[in-house]
Amino acid sequence: IAQMQDITDRKRAEDRLREREQFLNALVDGCPIGIEVFSPDGTAVRMNPALQRSIGLPSPEEGVGKYNVLSDPTQPDDRIREGFCRALAGEAVSRTEYALDLANP
Repeated sequence: IAQMQDITDRKRAEDRLREREQFLNALVDGCPIGIEVFSPDGTAVRMNPALQRSIGLPSPEEGVGKYNVLSDPTQPDDRIREGFCRALAGEAVSRTEYALDLANP
């Protein structure tokens, strides 16, 4: 017994999804502003080249899985935790506002 199923629509949807993912990756990677994505425990799961350069890593891949925002030695823990908790709550958080705070404690 054989069964045939037309998967043309599914393949088109997969192609569109793949194209959107490539577009978003190009957008994030080309952005001059640092962008980072973290797991709930603070570990980086994605960072763009602008962020990688700003924190002094040789490549974005060097930070993924290794860099943890909660143990960043360049900023006080309470400020990092506050920003991280705000980001987890869905707010857009700028690393710059914390860096500026460090310049004027």
